[in-house]
Amino acid sequence: MLTVDGAERSAMRYRQRTPHVPNVIFRTLSVEAVRSMVATGMGITILSDIVYRPWSLEGRRIDLKTLDDEVHTMDVGVINPKAIIVRQT
Repeated sequence: MLTVDGAERSAMRYRQRTPHVPNVIFRTLSVEAVRSMVATGMGITILSDIVYRPWSLEGRRIDLKTLDDEVHTMDVGVINPKAIIVRQT
């Protein structure tokens, strides 16, 4: 189970609305580790569109399945330390 940036909490919120209980045998902070495990057939995951890509770093295919159920959103923030403030004159 991916544990970075609230992913585990988000997954558990989704799971609470279903009768299914995940059999979690591995937790990681690495999205790449999760992709690799899914690509080799070791499990499944629910990923945001922002982190999904159809291959692992090893070049293995990752299939996409669309869920019928609504999945909780995961908020993302972006900070640009070099942002330029433009002032209107």
